[in-house]
Amino acid sequence: MTVLGPGGCQNIDSISVKTVALPTADAGNDTLHICEDTFVNLGASGGVSYQWSSASQLSDATIADPLATTDDITTFYVTVTNALGCVAVDSVVVIAQEAYEFLQMDTTICAGDTAVLDVPIPPSAVGFIWTPNTNLSANNIANPTTYATSNTIYTLTYEDELGCIGQVAVSLNINPVPNAGSDVQICANGSAQLNASAGGLTYAWSPTESLSQANIRNPIATPTQTTTYTVTVTYANGLESCSQTDF
Repeated sequence: MTVLGPGGCQNIDSISVKTVALPTADAGNDTLHICEDTFVNLGASGGVSYQWSSASQLSDATIADPLATTDDITTFYVTVTNALGCVAVDSVVVIAQEAYEFLQMDTTICAGDTAVLDVPIPPSAVGFIWTPNTNLSANNIANPTTYATSNTIYTLTYEDELGCIGQVAVSLNINPVPNAGSDVQICANGSAQLNASAGGLTYAWSPTESLSQANIRNPIATPTQTTTYTVTVTYANGLESCSQTDF
């Protein structure tokens, strides 16, 4: 710059203006996935001070690496400032995986039978624990076989690749072995009422001769000689039935 003073005197001075590059704002990975109701650590770099948006979802909106949470999808923007006051902006999207629904199921088998605990689980499930760990072929697989002899409630806790947890409860009901009742003695030309154990869907007695009805739980028997009656009891079992016999 040249300055002319009185009398034509001249003076010269100069100033240097240096252009400084903007800071490189880096908010880390562009997208992060978390489980619902959990937190993830964000991480920004490139400056001396930081200001994040959506402060209500952060542990501290003024640090480089706050904890963030969301119940859906949130884009967090970070403004990075360097020592000269220059600013730059970057962002990261945090996506929350919806919590798994707790499921309850019922399975019924006949006493002495086995059952595969086949339950719906997400394809991303990678870890499995069944409790209680009794009468199971294994407790750390998705679909073990149970050898339970009494009614049992099994609970599967599974974990997916993100570490999100889900549960399924299976109520296993055991249909009992039927009881045809105690042996009885009658006089010639007499009769006796047979009494099978209750709880069956259908009853079938044999031989059918000398019975008042062969398809009820407690028919009247009037045999003319010593006779062994056998009862087959069918129990409801989901879409099919199972039968057990006693005599």
